[in-house]
Amino acid sequence: MKYSFDTSSFIDLHHQYPQDIFPSAWEWVSNHIENGAIVATIYVYDEVERIQDEIYEFLKERRRIVFQSSDDEQDEIVKDIVNNLFVGWVKNGSTDNNADPFVIALAKKFDLTVVSEEKLNPDKISIPVVCNRLGVEHCNLIEFMRETGFKI
Repeated sequence: MKYSFDTSSFIDLHHQYPQDIFPSAWEWVSNHIENGAIVATIYVYDEVERIQDEIYEFLKERRRIVFQSSDDEQDEIVKDIVNNLFVGWVKNGSTDNNADPFVIALAKKFDLTVVSEEKLNPDKISIPVVCNRLGVEHCNLIEFMRETGFKI
């Protein structure tokens, strides 16, 4: 199985599993990046780049492997999400949620599972809500670790 990672899950890896305490978690993620099981849209990299911390340095070293540019098909999925299905989710001039529709479009195109730390709240537009509407699987970092057999 392959996964489209959201910024929130990379950040959660950094905050909940610091590399100096949980090196095996980072090695596990690195191996999944190197074998192509973890991918992300380049817009996730843009969000992580603003943070400039350990997760940024980790991902910067793997930038060419993990991050993918959007193509025409993904751009059409994004347009449908933000212009038709979930108008107002991404606001002009804001950096909130900018990568989110691209994370989902990447997953939709390649039949991937989205990994994010956003919770399902039917009263709020979020990654899990959009994934459900589009028939895209969603899990969080812990569920990803369970699905891929991670053990400390």
